[in-house]
Amino acid sequence: HGTQGVKAKLSGVQQRALVARVQLGDFATVWDAMAWVEARWGIRYSYEGMRSVLKRNRLRVKVPRPQSEKADGKAQVAWQKKD
Repeated sequence: HGTQGVKAKLSGVQQRALVARVQLGDFATVWDAMAWVEARWGIRYSYEGMRSVLKRNRLRVKVPRPQSEKADGKAQVAWQKKD
């Protein structure tokens, strides 16, 4: 193409650290990743900017499955152990 985008805010080492944390499942949302980057290195990202960083690195944050407010965890475990 011959054109280049905007220079990355995170260095290679910083990107690798972010990748490692995402792969460990440390972030439930993009907002969590943004807050960690800012707290750790003082670098601010917009929501879309952080989504782009994650997408470029083929990453997704770990979003827990929704659960009913009425769910009884103890009853579910007991039911699973019936077998």
